[in-house]
Order: sequence, then C-alpha cells, then structure tokens
Amino acid sequence: MLIDKNEHTSTRNLKNYRPHKEVGEHTNGVEQNRSENRSGTSCGGDVSGSSAEVDLPYYTTTITTESSPSAIALARHLHSIGAKIYGAFWCAHCREQKEMFGREAAKLLDYVECFPNGYKKGVVIAPECSVAGVEGFPTWVIKGEVYGGEKDLEELASLSGFDSDDVNLN
Repeated sequence: MLIDKNEHTSTRNLKNYRPHKEVGEHTNGVEQNRSENRSGTSCGGDVSGSSAEVDLPYYTTTITTESSPSAIALARHLHSIGAKIYGAFWCAHCREQKEMFGREAAKLLDYVECFPNGYKKGVVIAPECSVAGVEGFPTWVIKGEVYGGEKDLEELASLSGFDSDDVNLN
C-alpha cells in the first residue's frame, strides 16, 4: 500500500483503491455479496495484513457534516438489526461513508476498526474483520450478507429492510 506523504490534507490518502470483485462464496456462514456499488469505490488491496514498508500509526478522524433526521433514523435501524460497518482509519471511502450519515448518526453505527493498532509491516487485520470476510473497506454486514464499498443511504435502507417511505433519504 502506498501512502502519499506529500499530500497536505488533514487525512492521509491511500493510493491503491480497488473496487471489490464479485465473489459469491460463503465465508464462516456469511453470504458474500461483492458486487460493485454504484461508484465502485472502496479501499482495497490485500487487507489481511501489511507486508509493505509502511508505518502508519492509528489516528481518529472527525466527522464534520450534520446528520439529517432520516440519516439518524437509518443509523438507529441499522444498529437495531445488528448491521456492522468494517473499516480502516486510513480509508478515505470509510470516512466518506461516515460523512454521508453525519456526525450524530455515525456515532450510532456499529463500526469495527480493522487496524486499531495502526498499519505497518507485520500487522494483521483484526480477528473480527477476518471472520466477517472483509476484503476491502468499507465493508457492510447486513442481515448476514457482506457488501463491499460505499453505499448511499437509499441502498443501505433497501439492503436492511428499512421502511423509508416516511423518510426522505436524499
């Protein structure tokens, strides 16, 4: 994985983005649904661990957008059904996914950090992420199925069975 250390932004950018491929296999009892999302955006590569000469200490990100009432309602629904989002602190797409929800709603999501001790040579992905079949970031597990890449709120509502008729998710 290559990190552009010359980038002068508040977040570091991962240069190797790779959309998920269709897999259609079962892993640990979890259905794998790796079809590309509308934008095909995810932080990918070999996520099992780092073999690169990279030493990236863990850091937190701050979500700056405000949550809409509909985003909060969807986040509560996702939490209530046990949906999880797996991500990596360095993944720009993970941050963008949280920004879609906004600050308040993002706090309600069951987020699992796959590299809580940083990303450097020899560090392996967190066991919970490995068991869930995570191959890129962000990864959603909703009702036992695995979905890779950013999802807009409407797609998450549909995948989770959220009745959005009364709520505008745009």
